[in-house]
Amino acid sequence: MLATRATGTKRARGRATEIPPLPLTRLVLRFAATADTRIQVNPGDRFHSRLGAHLRRLVCGLPEQDCGRCLALHACAFGSLFQTPGPVGAVGAHGDHAPHPFVAGLPPAALELGRGEEVDVPFTCVGQPALHLPMALLAIRRMDDAAQGSDGPQYWPLRLDAAWQLLPDGAERRVLDRDREAPIELAPPAPYTPGTGGRRKSATLRVRLVTPLALRERGKLVEKAPSLYQLVLAAVRRVGQLLTAHTDLPALPARVAAVDLADEAELLEALVRKVCWLRDSRRQGQAVPHEGLVGELVYGSCPPAARDWLELGALLHLGRGTALGLGRIEVDQEDA
Repeated sequence: MLATRATGTKRARGRATEIPPLPLTRLVLRFAATADTRIQVNPGDRFHSRLGAHLRRLVCGLPEQDCGRCLALHACAFGSLFQTPGPVGAVGAHGDHAPHPFVAGLPPAALELGRGEEVDVPFTCVGQPALHLPMALLAIRRMDDAAQGSDGPQYWPLRLDAAWQLLPDGAERRVLDRDREAPIELAPPAPYTPGTGGRRKSATLRVRLVTPLALRERGKLVEKAPSLYQLVLAAVRRVGQLLTAHTDLPALPARVAAVDLADEAELLEALVRKVCWLRDSRRQGQAVPHEGLVGELVYGSCPPAARDWLELGALLHLGRGTALGLGRIEVDQEDA
């Protein structure tokens, strides 16, 4: 195994490591608590559930109909963001659907706010579904209208007060505020470019697993500290799935050099723990178990190409359950 990987690493140096120009729309959503609030376990799960329910009510005249039979699925905001068709296996689809094109970086674990307190949430959308983000913002705006008496503990107690779009030049453009019912027109998605600026030094890399990371190998959860190889491979797979499902760009090659290069990095420190919880799934009508790793990892001799992929993975999340806010990582680096 070691000899095979070493040979693969040498061959990897001759292959391209560039990240594709994945078109991204990046927003920051500012929420204010409408009452003293505590959302336990995983706020991203609650956000995903409420957004889907309110977006479908907003755009669909037949909310009880199976989306798979709808002739307008490709043109529908709900279909584009929640029900993108995709061939099973070709894009890593769950069931008959491709991965969701958006992620919301809600705070991990329990979210506790006093009445009127604010929280900023990064929101990233990939590719063509970004055309439907204005409708999604309207749905998010209405999420706190659900009465607790009708929706019970599933209601969303945060009001969307403002939203900004992050532009490629680092500027922020306000697209929604409390006095505006509908958002202003968003700028088109911008191709992602890595931020290393061509630096070639290896570095010490610190990776925080902010929300539970669920990586699987051979169908089983990775329960110990993942290697940098495993993390970069997860980032490449994630980008490849989104690229195929939500853009017209060419698919990634079967092997990406950054994955093999990451195998040279050494795990210097690891402080991670496994967390388990139950999620109430309305679609399945039962509690669904989830598990993943949280904590902090430090790697030495991380090549720039691997670092670039992980920085993109920090925007898109890694592993399973990304649409529910899982797999959110943060990456810090120090040049050697």
